[in-house]
Amino acid sequence: RWDKGSMNSSYVLSLADSFHVQITAGDAGASPIVEMLAHAMKLRPGSSAAGHSLLVLTGQEKDVFSLSEHNTICLFSPPQNKDELVFRAMEVSLAIAHAAQQRGGVLVHGGLAEYEGKGVILAAPGGTGKSTAASRLPHPWRSLSDDAAFIVRDLQGSYFAHPWPTWSRFYENGPGGEWDVGAATPLKTIYFLFQSPRDDLEELIPAQAAAMF
Repeated sequence: RWDKGSMNSSYVLSLADSFHVQITAGDAGASPIVEMLAHAMKLRPGSSAAGHSLLVLTGQEKDVFSLSEHNTICLFSPPQNKDELVFRAMEVSLAIAHAAQQRGGVLVHGGLAEYEGKGVILAAPGGTGKSTAASRLPHPWRSLSDDAAFIVRDLQGSYFAHPWPTWSRFYENGPGGEWDVGAATPLKTIYFLFQSPRDDLEELIPAQAAAMF
């Protein structure tokens, strides 16, 4: 359940590029939003003295977002039902992604899988079959997310991928889920999926791959 929560709930998310963001509920109405976000993203409670601060507040007539280098404020109208609560939590997750993108990270539409400690992203437009492909990966493959992943580059220049929630799973009393967003996997390969009558693999040059994003 996410309809209860203590005021000033606070959680921390750390990404592989040393970006740290503290997400805090600033009032009782914001607490269920932050609690749902923390559950879906498996965030750890606590505070961070350094990094980015994201404050969630309610009581507004319309949604407002304020972003600066070190702070983000999300002002929401109070959610009236479960689906509105999900939508607010999703918006906070996008605010986190937007803040992290200022440092060079990128949120991609693709499932994240792990094989022998290396990350593989299956990127595709909606309806192409990436979620189905992710669900059919055999052992020892491990599916970490089926719809989105966040890519960052660490201080040594290596790329890592973090799983990201599939928020559509929460709507209309859906099954929901949990994604360990703080867990980074070294990124090895990105595959762009297309529906085809035959199985084939074609290597892209960097310019082609960049255009696919």
